[in-house]
Amino acid sequence: QDLKQDAAGNWLVGFQHLASFTFGVHRVNYENPAKSFGRPKFGLLRPDDTDTVELPTEPGVSGTIPANVTALDGKKVRISGYMLPLKMENGLVTECLLLRSQMMCCFGRRPELNEWVVVRMKGKGVPSAMDKPQSFYGTLRVGEIFNHGVFQGLYQLDGEKISTP
Repeated sequence: QDLKQDAAGNWLVGFQHLASFTFGVHRVNYENPAKSFGRPKFGLLRPDDTDTVELPTEPGVSGTIPANVTALDGKKVRISGYMLPLKMENGLVTECLLLRSQMMCCFGRRPELNEWVVVRMKGKGVPSAMDKPQSFYGTLRVGEIFNHGVFQGLYQLDGEKISTP
């Protein structure tokens, strides 16, 4: 589907675009975990259960993000979803997950690997608003994200501001 831009030039990106492909599902293959860097690495079963997709352990190993999604890397975007705060400073959210649905994660089903965005806000942070949809503005990074060798997600937003859609 074709993406549009708002008056400020931000690409209007939705989870229907970011999650439009299968990256693997969250059923762990405990009988046959793969090994990587001396620690167990569990495979994620594909939807047809005939093969496993290994959870990435280093950047660039999956090669499964389609070109129309990787084309958004480095672009200014607006993405709407639900905030799950991860880090707060002085009462403001400085890092959060932007989720496709408020029913994901804590009380609903676990989100797929392409159904969340790691948001790191620039500046002092933003007020917490977990129960209302929010629009996040900033620069999108597409590709496997790692922190100290641990996979965090496929998308990161260098957040500049939020608004209520």
